[in-house]
Order: sequence, then C-alpha cells, then structure tokens
Amino acid sequence: MRSLFHRIALPLGAICLSSASFASSVPVTYRTMSASKAGYFSGNVHIPNFGYGSSVASLASRSVGTAMRTGFNEFVRESREMSVDQDLKKMWKANGGKPTEPYSYDSNCTASLADSSLISVLRETVAYTGGAHPNTFLRPSNFGLVDGKAKQLTLKDILRPGQTQALVDALIIPKLVEIKKARFGADVQTPTVDAELAERWLATASGISWVFENYAVGAYAEGRYVVKFTWAELAPYLRTSSPLAPAMKSVVGGVRDSRITGVVWQLTGFEYSDDTKVAVEDPSKYTLQIMADGKTAIRADVNRGTAVATGGSGQLSFKMGGLTRAMPGPGSHHDRFLKDLPYVGSYVVQGGKLYLNLKMDGGNLIFRKAP
Repeated sequence: MRSLFHRIALPLGAICLSSASFASSVPVTYRTMSASKAGYFSGNVHIPNFGYGSSVASLASRSVGTAMRTGFNEFVRESREMSVDQDLKKMWKANGGKPTEPYSYDSNCTASLADSSLISVLRETVAYTGGAHPNTFLRPSNFGLVDGKAKQLTLKDILRPGQTQALVDALIIPKLVEIKKARFGADVQTPTVDAELAERWLATASGISWVFENYAVGAYAEGRYVVKFTWAELAPYLRTSSPLAPAMKSVVGGVRDSRITGVVWQLTGFEYSDDTKVAVEDPSKYTLQIMADGKTAIRADVNRGTAVATGGSGQLSFKMGGLTRAMPGPGSHHDRFLKDLPYVGSYVVQGGKLYLNLKMDGGNLIFRKAP
C-alpha cells in the first residue's frame, strides 16, 4: 500500500459557495492525504488550513482538520482490514480475491467565508464501502467569536431566544416542500427537520444555507436539498449582536421615523389607482408593528409573520420573512394584504393614519392606530 502526503494551495474565490462578494482576510491552503491498494481501495482527503493569525482561524483549522483526518483514517483502517480478510477473499474468488468495486473515499472542504473573525466551511465526503451506491455526507461548520472567545457556532449563538423552531416551521420546512413539489409534483410528504438537522447551516456572504444530504429529508433517490435565505429574510430571527456580523454588513433594516415605529397599525382598507376601494371589516385581524431596527411583526387574518422594513423621510420598503401557513376563510383580505406589502415604496402620516403607498402610483394601504 502506498501513502502520499503533499500540500496544495487553492484560491478561496474558486471554491466560494456564495456568488456575493466577501473579502477574505484569511489565506486558505490545503493538505491532501492519499492512500490506496490496487484493486482494493483508494482514498483522498483535502484538509484546509486557515493559518493561526486569529483565534477563530486556529480553532477552525484544528476542528475541521481533526474531523477530516479522523474520517479518512477510519476508512483506511477498515479498507486495510477488508483487503486481508480471508473470508471476503473467498467470496470474491471469481474476481481474483478482490472486490468487484474497490472501496473509495473522497473528502473535500470548501469555504464560503474566511474572515479572521468568521469562518464557514462545508465538508463533503463521498464514500463507497460496498452496497448499492456510494454515500454522501455533507457537514457544514461555522466558527466565530462569542463573548470575545472563538467557538464553533450553533443556532443558539445567532438566533434570538425561542426562535429556532419558529424559523424551522416558517422558513425551512416550507422551502423544502416547495423544492419537493417542483421536483416531484404536488403530492409530496412534508419533511421533518429535527434539532440535529436544523444545525446543518452554513453562513455565506448573502445569508444562510441549510444543507441536507441524501436520506436526510427524503429518500436517497431524491438527492440533496439546499435551502437558502438572505440576511434580510433571516433578520427577524437573528440576534441584534451576532457573531455573524462580518457577513451581515449588507443587511437592510431600520426605520428612521418615530411616528410610525413601535405602534400597532391596523389595516382599514385598500385604495387603487383604478378607483377600486376595498374596506376591511375587522382591522384588528390585519396589523403591522414596525420597530426602529426594521423588525416588523405582521398579522394577516389567521396567519402571523415577519418582515424587515427599511426607510424614513417618506420612503419605506419591506423584505418579507417567514409566515405561518393556516388557510384563511372566505372573504379574507389575507392574500391581498400580503401581495401588496412587498410593493410598498413610500408612506404618508396624516390625520393619525398611516398610508402605505404602492410603487408606480398603484394605490394605498390605509392603517389606523390600534385602540
């Protein structure tokens, strides 16, 4: 059996998982480990090193390196035992005492972010050790600063208290169902995302992606699933002070007008440029509460959701976030309300009412303050 160890350097830009730009302040090099025995097995692992210029880089290098070396060494040990197993050799006698398909192992790691205070990587391992098909394992890891100390980040570090399940229910599962329907048609089973799967997240320059390998949220034949959300979509769930701050510089949010923030606004009606007017019979069922940091709570009849508002001085826009999925009854203004909100471009406060103006002079949504 031969074993090879050498170093190669790969530019971060060539392996970045996000199309959005993000300045890399950490040089990434890779060490490749290889092992093989002709006709029996071959394996390769490409281990990143982020240097030791910061505590986060040091932790990422140690943690990712240890995990990748451990997996590779385990494969080599099992493959070596397989290659000398006399019972297996008898089973493979027709093939010269060797497996019909040699075992194989290939493990790579790509960095979506590599900053001195925030590093996010995705490990992808494809292994074949007999059976009907190879198995693929996807393992994202994120490293940042919490209370000034480097650590591997979990959702508790980045989400507001109590928001993990809300995010899973409002964003991740609906997106998975949407992808499944696009692949297989309307009749699909709603997947389950437990606490362990919810931690399969990867920070990128434009937001967070949840990465699920074959078998994780469906049958093997369904393949992998990747669900992506922008920082704006995630803002209602994220902590105000977050270790993800280096990647969140592009997050929109914030309304600079105390007349409209902190107030629960109730929708009383719609007015459109074609002179159509629609009155809302029960304004308490359709509300907005816009906070100064842009976080916006929405009630749309039987459903509740979130958005991120940006504006001030008469300008206002909404980036829609998650929403519960209950079915509204007949006569509901649910769909009209949610359809119009993303097209708001400006506002006027007059006579104690808030008028949200639709773009292209499309009309207005009219609100009153909750009694």
